[in-house]
Amino acid sequence: MRYEYKIQTIKLSAWSADPAKRSAEHESELNLLGAQGWKMTAAVPYAQYVQLFFMRER
Repeated sequence: MRYEYKIQTIKLSAWSADPAKRSAEHESELNLLGAQGWKMTAAVPYAQYVQLFFMRER
C-alpha cells in the first residue's frame, strides 16, 4: 500500500472577532479533506498555530 501525506497549518487567535465563524470555517475545511479521503493522523500545537497531519491511500 502507498500513502500520500498532507500538512495543514491553522492559525489560532484568541482575538478573533467571531470565534464561531472561524470554527465553522475550519470545520468546513476539515470536512472537505475527509470527503476527499484524507484522515487526520496527528495534531501538533505550537505558539498560535496547530499543524494537522493527514494521510490517504494513493
